[in-house]
Parts: sequence; C-alpha cells; structure tokens
Amino acid sequence: MSDISNYPGETVKALKKIDPSDLKFNPMQLNKTFNMYSGSTDYHTPLQAFYVSKLPQNYTLGEQNANGSYKTLIYKSIDQLFYKYTNDTELKLYETSSIFSIPQKKMGQKIKKDSFIYSSASLNLASYRDGKIYDSNMITSSFPDGLSFYEGFNEYFNIDKIKYSQANVTYVPGVPTDNGSQQSVGLASLFSGNGYIETYAEGAFNRDYEYAISFFISGTNSTNSNELIISKKFDNTTSQYPFNIELSGSNQVIFNVGATGLLQGQITSSTDVSSSWTHVVCQKTGSKLELYVNGTRHSTGSFNFLQSNFNQYRNSPVNISNTSSLKIGGYTGSNHLEGYLDEIRIYNKGLTTSEISTLADRNEGGGMLQTNIVGNIFAEKGFAVISTPDYRFNNLITSLYTASYKSTVTLYEMSSLCRIDAGDFNVTSNYSALTEDNTKYLNYLTGSNFSPYITNIGLYNSTGELLAIAKLGQPIKKRNDVDMNFLVRLDLDTKPGKFLTSSVATTVVDQSNFKDIATGQSSPTIVSRTSTSGGGGGGGY
Repeated sequence: MSDISNYPGETVKALKKIDPSDLKFNPMQLNKTFNMYSGSTDYHTPLQAFYVSKLPQNYTLGEQNANGSYKTLIYKSIDQLFYKYTNDTELKLYETSSIFSIPQKKMGQKIKKDSFIYSSASLNLASYRDGKIYDSNMITSSFPDGLSFYEGFNEYFNIDKIKYSQANVTYVPGVPTDNGSQQSVGLASLFSGNGYIETYAEGAFNRDYEYAISFFISGTNSTNSNELIISKKFDNTTSQYPFNIELSGSNQVIFNVGATGLLQGQITSSTDVSSSWTHVVCQKTGSKLELYVNGTRHSTGSFNFLQSNFNQYRNSPVNISNTSSLKIGGYTGSNHLEGYLDEIRIYNKGLTTSEISTLADRNEGGGMLQTNIVGNIFAEKGFAVISTPDYRFNNLITSLYTASYKSTVTLYEMSSLCRIDAGDFNVTSNYSALTEDNTKYLNYLTGSNFSPYITNIGLYNSTGELLAIAKLGQPIKKRNDVDMNFLVRLDLDTKPGKFLTSSVATTVVDQSNFKDIATGQSSPTIVSRTSTSGGGGGGGY
C-alpha cells in the first residue's frame, strides 16, 4: 500500500478491490438541443457570403460580417471546404449564401443532420436525415418525376462552371416572380442572334418514346426565318429527328417531329411569346403532339406515322430517332435565336396538366426551380449553409429569426459491480460512533449483534481522489450471513483508457465524511467506499 498520510483528510480503513471483469464500459449517443436567436451569438455565428470573380487585393474594401469576417473570403472558404472538389452533383453553392457556424464546444462530435430548424416571419426551414436543408413551406407533391435533362443556368455567375460547347451566350438575371418582390430567380441565357449551346440529351427518343420539353422564353424574332429554341437535329436540313422547337417570324412557337420518308408532324402556338417571359411545354404522348403556353394547352395534333402500328412503309420502318446532340439557341452556323431562355427541362414521359401548371408557376415560393432543397448541413464541421437561386434566401441572418439544432455526443456508461462478501466492512469512521475523546467506539457498537446500514458507495482512484458517490435511495441493512452486490453506473464524457480499465474499488462506511480516501495501490486503481449508518442513528461497518 502506498503512503497517503499527507492527504488532508481522514484515511479510509476498509478497502476492496474491484475485479476488472466487474467493470463494463458501454458507449451511448446523446443529442442536446441548442436554440439560436437573431441578434445573439451564444450558440452560433451567423455569416453572409457572396461570390466575386476575383478577390480584391485590399480585403479591407470588402463587406464585413458582424464578427469582422469578410463576406467574399467566407464564400471562398466554404467553397474550398465543401463544394469545389466534391463529386456529389447535388452539392451546389450559388452566388450568395447564409451560413450558421456552430462552435465545437456546442456541436460536440457533430450536428445531428435532421435536427436543424429555422423560422422567420415568412420562411420555415428544416433538414432531412441526409443533411439537406429544405423549405418546409413548399408543396412538392405536384412536381413531376422522370427528369432526364435540366439546365437552369443558375451556376454561371462563375463562368468556370459552364459545361457545354457554346459560343456568344451571356448569362443575365433570370425569370422574375410575378408577385411578392418580383425579383429575378437565378440566371438565364441570353442569345443575341449569333450564339448557340450544344450538349448531350439522354434518352431513346424513338417513335414509341414519350417525352416532354419545358422552358421559359422571352424573345422577338426580327427575321423572316425561324429561329431555333431547342432541337435534336444535326442541322436545319436534317429530316429525321424526335423534336425541333423554333420561334417563327411572327413570334409563335413551332413544335415539329420528322421521320423517315419525309413524314412530318407540326403544331404551332396560337399566340406570340415576344412580349414577356412565357412558359412553354412541348410534349409527345403516343401519336399525339401537344403545346402548352403558361399552363394552358394551345395546340394539339395526332399523326398516323407516330402510331406504333403504322406500316405504310413495310420495307422501311418509320423512325424519328437520331444520334444528334442537343442544340439550344441555334446551330453552329445558322438559325440563331434573339432572346432569352431559362429553366430548360426534358422529361422521359408525358406530363399531366397539374404538373405543367407547377412548372409554369412564377409565384414567389412557387415551383419554378422544382425543388425545395435550399442548403446543406455539414455535420462534422459544424456548418449549416443555405444557398439557392431563390432570392428570398440571399441573406437570412438579417431577418428576425429563431433556429435550433441538436449536437451529438458519445458518452460512456461505466458499470461497476461492487461485491461485499459476508463479514466485510464492519468498521466505521462516522464520528458519532466514537467516544467523546474520539479514541474508542461506543460500547453498543462493538457487539456482534450490531447491524449497520449501507447508505453510500464511493469510487476512488489510486491516489485517493474521490471520483464519484452513489447514494442509495434508502439505507440497506448490511448482512453478515450472505454476500451482497451493488451495481454502480457512471457516465463518462470520454472513452475510458488504461487508467479506468485496470482499476480497483473500495467500499466505504461513512455518510458524514466523504473527504476520507482509500489507501492507494501500487498501480492505477479505482476504489469504492461504501457508507453505512447504524440501526439507531449511529453508523458502522
């Protein structure tokens, strides 16, 4: 036993080693909720960030957040950490972002991904289990599935992100909402009469294939020839193609399909689309072509050659498919559009009227972007990043808001089985058990019939430091005829190491003097001390 005589307390007189097999450590994950409020930084740091193509040489010229950080530098940092080098195509950082930075001491090991909540006067956000933050006010039930191609041009504030073969196309503010603040949502493409985009569209697009093409357009054809909107033709002379959509000289939308044998089906919108932003859907279902303008069907037509049983040319089957790339806004050298295009989508099915209506919806908070996802939780780093083309989310931190998140921590439950054999722990250091000169036990406590009661169990380390006290709900009579076992559970905030796993325990008898310590061992130990009180108010082992 090591010498602990210098310890400023009273030495425990009864010890018992806890066998290592009686110590168990079980991990358990717990979550704690933290509330965030606008104007307070107790549990988060609110930040705004925005993109600039080139950082200024003098950062002091840039806009700052309340904590002194520069908004452009915050954007660059977030981009480098989470977006720029990711292979996740769903992770997108748009031109502006609102960021909630959670300090390490509050987030613990990580933020619980599905725990983020944000609420202001007009916006309500929450998060899914995968960490995506969504607009909980948005109704998505009518959003169509089957999307095979999408381009909204909303990332092209940074021209390095342009992924197409293109020429003479610029990117400008996109389609505005027609209520609320009536601001532009994201970006749109501007074709000035000599530009084009060329890319690939996935899909068979044969005669039995159903599809729908959705887009917004604003343009004025000042020529006598048709201008290309979107097509799967090699050039303007190709006769076999699944779709070709053009703007006529009278500013009407023309939708046609060409097949082998110079067969052609064509329908035209009944109104021009030059005056303002207009939503258009062109779709093929079976042998029928349909054209919708701003959610209303303007034109329809059925064509025999699109029927699967059409056999006019038995030796030359009718075919509308080809391997041509997707052309937008013009061919390389002809039919160039003068106007704007935005939110181009191709679906591998025909759309219902309700689905078409939601695509045409220009209400603030409506279905123009066809998603309720507005940001991401980066759980291990402690960031909630809200970034979307929707202007309503440009700067959430300046609004009056309440928000919350749950931190995740792992605790380790230590279970210690303290064994008291029959005949163990029959002395006490309770001062009330001593004579007035504190030298002897009172006579009635020294007899064999005296029955002490266990009231507390103390756990000590090898140097005599008290680690924990377990207090019993009621005193338990110490028996000398049978063994007694007590299970003590203790929550630890770190994973136990060698110090805990090679430990001993001592059981104590004194409920009045918990400064008493166990005698130390030659190796790292935990000791337990069981407190008892006597049957009439006195105490003893």
